[in-house]
Amino acid sequence: EQKLIQQLKDEEAEILKDMEKSIESITNEVATHVTVSDVNLELRKKVIGILKEKEESAECLKNSVMAIQEAMCKDMSEPVSQKTTCFLTAPEIFEDVAVTFSEEEWKILRKQDKELYREVMVQNYE
Repeated sequence: EQKLIQQLKDEEAEILKDMEKSIESITNEVATHVTVSDVNLELRKKVIGILKEKEESAECLKNSVMAIQEAMCKDMSEPVSQKTTCFLTAPEIFEDVAVTFSEEEWKILRKQDKELYREVMVQNYE
């Protein structure tokens, strides 16, 4: 009877140990998933911000071209009043728009995120 009780206690201890390992493994997987999701969200926010800046620059450029065309179409004998429609600003160096990741962050990015990153960086470089 004592041996049987001891066997049950040993089995219970082994089951508890296995459960703790499983819980720890699941916790690590969840933490990794949350971290990757956070990085993906941050990357998407940065990409969206860059795209919005490019859209604004394109709109300013369009407005400037239209203003120039209007001025050219006016009678040349008339003095042309110039008004600034917007200022087109461009970064001075590539690093101003470059998004960088640490080696650790890069490892947890999904393949799609890495491809998106490369696309955006090539566009910025061009």
